[in-house]
Amino acid sequence: MIISCWAYSFRAVSKLTWLHWLFIVSCGKMLSNDLEVESKNLRLTLSELHLKHKSLASDFRTHRDLDAKNKAELKRLKGKFSIL
Repeated sequence: MIISCWAYSFRAVSKLTWLHWLFIVSCGKMLSNDLEVESKNLRLTLSELHLKHKSLASDFRTHRDLDAKNKAELKRLKGKFSIL
């Protein structure tokens, strides 16, 4: 819908009839409402994405820390058993 509205708005002025102008004006109102709805949807999507990123980052840190702990324990055990 947005593409067809903008395509009409860029036509030569001499070729437009009153019906075209009426469509352009109503289309502008629709564009305004559509943009408002789209911006709200975008904000919600970005908010959800941010929360998902925080959750995944927290999981990643937990796994990274456990991996470091396991590597340190493995190194300690290798040193302990190499002595025996």
